[in-house]
Amino acid sequence: MLDARKQEVYTATYTWQAGLPQPVAEERVIKPEKLLSEISGETLFVGNGALVYRSLIVRQLSERAHFAPAFLNLPRAGAAAVLALHEWNSGRTFSADELMPLYLRPSEAELNFKTKNK
Repeated sequence: MLDARKQEVYTATYTWQAGLPQPVAEERVIKPEKLLSEISGETLFVGNGALVYRSLIVRQLSERAHFAPAFLNLPRAGAAAVLALHEWNSGRTFSADELMPLYLRPSEAELNFKTKNK
């Protein structure tokens, strides 16, 4: 759960299997209130968005909400390296040209450009 500003979060849902996160739901941008209304079970929240919206999370989920230690709330290159090593060991490799960022919404500059050029 990463703070996306504009009262939204970038989020995805994972389960933990064999020492690695496994996706349950795709990445998306969503209002935290809507995300929390979809959660029925106990959930571990990780990311700076969990810090920003902690009081809301606790208010809506109560004892079902759990939080990672503060040092785990920022994205780390080492975490990406662990995932890349798993892919490598599984025989899946990618060239640098194939690695592309996933943008879930247009940037503020793109939105402003579109508005000015309508």
